[in-house]
Amino acid sequence: MADKRIPVPSAPGRIARTDEMRQNFEAELRAKEAAIAKRRELFNALSHFVSAKGAWLVSSPGDTVRIEAKPDSEVPDLLSDRGLNLTPAGTGTRIEGGRFVPVCIYTFRLPGK
Repeated sequence: MADKRIPVPSAPGRIARTDEMRQNFEAELRAKEAAIAKRRELFNALSHFVSAKGAWLVSSPGDTVRIEAKPDSEVPDLLSDRGLNLTPAGTGTRIEGGRFVPVCIYTFRLPGK
């Protein structure tokens, strides 16, 4: 069977991809995937750290992270000491063991983006 190529419509300013362009694109994809994997590891480590200290990480993985901590919790101070810029986002209430527990809410951005 003959090699059949589907014609690509041409347009003003459109150029065919060279091997070098293809390699650059693939390298860029690999770099983005590595960055995503690193941020995922950071988020998971942060989640374990926060929950081990008695607070809650309540956001999904992304740039902005939201945690809830009891008013006397050391977690906000520990995170600030590690270079994270926490922004107070109000207060809330959690139910823990059948009791209402007041919490302070903080947000911050993960480093590396």
